[in-house]
Amino acid sequence: MTTAVILDRPYLCTSTPLVSEPVKHYVPLEDDICTDSTGVPSDEDLGTEPLAVVRFEHQVARFQRATGRERDAARAAIINKLLATDDPDAFLNTVIQTLTLSKRPGRLDDAVDILSKCGHLLPQFICEMLSQNQILPVDEDYWYVLIRSVGKSNLPAARMFVDLLWTKSREAAVEALGDIGDDESLKRLHDIAAGDPSARIRQLAAQAIEECSG
Repeated sequence: MTTAVILDRPYLCTSTPLVSEPVKHYVPLEDDICTDSTGVPSDEDLGTEPLAVVRFEHQVARFQRATGRERDAARAAIINKLLATDDPDAFLNTVIQTLTLSKRPGRLDDAVDILSKCGHLLPQFICEMLSQNQILPVDEDYWYVLIRSVGKSNLPAARMFVDLLWTKSREAAVEALGDIGDDESLKRLHDIAAGDPSARIRQLAAQAIEECSG
């Protein structure tokens, strides 16, 4: 078990499974599935996964299909759920997997926007993910969302977590340093722009510096 100390609070990375099994790709509701007035399936149609998680998965998918004020309301409801639940890890995982697997335009930005509003939930979740990286089937899009969410979250220890996740998605980590935008992050970006072996990473660092200066 690994302990990461952030400020005065220890975050323990354990081997306890984050969820009983990975959240499945959302399948659009068929006409024969009963839903309530929110478009969320009724309990008898939810199968064997934990009911609250499956209902939340459909809630996230409904947010993606919504437009205008309905979309704003759905987004607010998701954030409120994340902040109110006693089991945030399973719900954070559901947001990331449901949105990244959807392949809809803007899905990664949507996930980053939602998770960054719940920044204080991210440290423990990150520790759990790192301890279970060989168990849960996550890809670079998953790590991209998590890293960029940290960068936009205003967490006091945001840069430390970007460093911790650096190898998971270097592009996301560079962009997250630009999101943080403090003096130390800018110094790091200048070093990366000047000396990273990857032309793509050097270019992203230069763009992040320009955006911070603009």
